[in-house]
Amino acid sequence: MKIGLIVEGDSDKAFFDDYFMEKFAFEKRNLLVLTSGKKKGHCKIENKQIIHAHIETLIDKKCTHIF
Repeated sequence: MKIGLIVEGDSDKAFFDDYFMEKFAFEKRNLLVLTSGKKKGHCKIENKQIIHAHIETLIDKKCTHIF
């Protein structure tokens, strides 16, 4: 099983990278976290085109579950 997560910003990515890797013993290759980030105060995670691009990237990287 390979899990892909799309999160809002760098601090969210750091949380999942650190917490889940440590607490649940995920191997780096089985948990991929992408960040949409913020630009000029606008949340890019609300942009459907960016989210769809991230989903396609995670599918290409063989993620079986995407959140």
